[in-house]
Amino acid sequence: MKTFFSLPEFVVKVLQRLLSSGFEAFLVGGCVRDGLLGRRVHDYDVATNATPEQVVSLFESVLCTGLKHGTVTVLTTDSPVEITTYRLDGTYTDGRHPDVVTFANSVTDDLARRDFTINAMAVDVRGTLVDPFAGTADLSTSTIRAVGLPSARFREDSLRILRGLRLSAELEFTIDEATLTAMYEASHRLKSVSSERIGQELAKIANSNWWFVAGLLASGNWLEDSRPTLVHMKQGIQHLLHRPDVSPSLALAWYKTIDSLPVSDPNVRRVGCLATILAVVPNFTESIITSLTEMAWAKKQLKVARTAAQLMQAEIEEWSEARWRQVLFEYESTTVELACRIYDWMQLGSTTASRYQNRTCLNLFKQYCATQPLFKLSDLHINGSDILQLGAKGPLIGSVQRQLAQDVLAGSVRNSRQALLNRTRELIEGDGR
Repeated sequence: MKTFFSLPEFVVKVLQRLLSSGFEAFLVGGCVRDGLLGRRVHDYDVATNATPEQVVSLFESVLCTGLKHGTVTVLTTDSPVEITTYRLDGTYTDGRHPDVVTFANSVTDDLARRDFTINAMAVDVRGTLVDPFAGTADLSTSTIRAVGLPSARFREDSLRILRGLRLSAELEFTIDEATLTAMYEASHRLKSVSSERIGQELAKIANSNWWFVAGLLASGNWLEDSRPTLVHMKQGIQHLLHRPDVSPSLALAWYKTIDSLPVSDPNVRRVGCLATILAVVPNFTESIITSLTEMAWAKKQLKVARTAAQLMQAEIEEWSEARWRQVLFEYESTTVELACRIYDWMQLGSTTASRYQNRTCLNLFKQYCATQPLFKLSDLHINGSDILQLGAKGPLIGSVQRQLAQDVLAGSVRNSRQALLNRTRELIEGDGR
């Protein structure tokens, strides 16, 4: 079977180098899957019958990244390419890694050890596809199916459970019934997986089309089996799903409002997902944050999600003008806007979601941003040096700056240099008060 996605030149050169030296060479795994789906390919993995030592001898710049498992990374001028010798995996005592790796003779043997059929395909430099487990058929029906016996795949590597959920969310594919049953039954094995690896998969789920697997996350024990305190995340998802008006249009409205946030952060969905969950389980915010910190989620993302959730719990649409000014000064405007967007989404019903009519808080946010006199201390038209020259020293400088900011926010002092200098003199005479 021929495939029709093009390969970048640096990948072709790697494949041809192996072929011209008398070895087999195939692209394998996610790059084949994504290429067939027309998705962007981020990483290219190659499988070959060349041994790691033979691969090292063929390329000028290599990293011996995983010799134990037969993997060598070739450093090209464009991007690194991982090359792994065909292999058969032995038993998995730790539920994550094979105890013994044996090199195999064929690419079909190598594909048999992989997790899901859509990841168990190979393609050569001519575009010929090797598909012994009907991965293309599952691509055509948007199905995630384990290779061979599902229970065996999850006994070998428990992280495959979360990987299946992540692929389902990323691709919006349905998990095959036998595979899903085995995932439920093997859920308890997630206890043995490292926090960091669990955190990576959960982060990818949250950053993709997480609503697609929300029902599975709410019904299975995967979260609490990963780490007991994550049961509170599950409770938050259950709360969101138990709304009487949950509908596909409501989920689409969530994506629309988060994706239109004017930020360049590629992880905005992850932050928005967590903020949405935290907003409905406020009593468990800190336990969830602690667990995700242990799972190596970025501290800044956790801080933004926590802050947005706390702002939502404070009934945004009831804020006075003074409260708006204070909030816009104390917090990053993008964090406040995120809170407003999710808060508005929380008020949507299934009949209004497609039109997204209720934008009360977002409109208030834009209204008050347009008239906000001060977003941060550095927006003051005088600085610490100016205050020092007027006679303030040490901690008094900071005290004066903070009081000036409050005066400007309250509207009692204009944010002009002369008005601020006059007020500074008054404050110094009164020791900052």
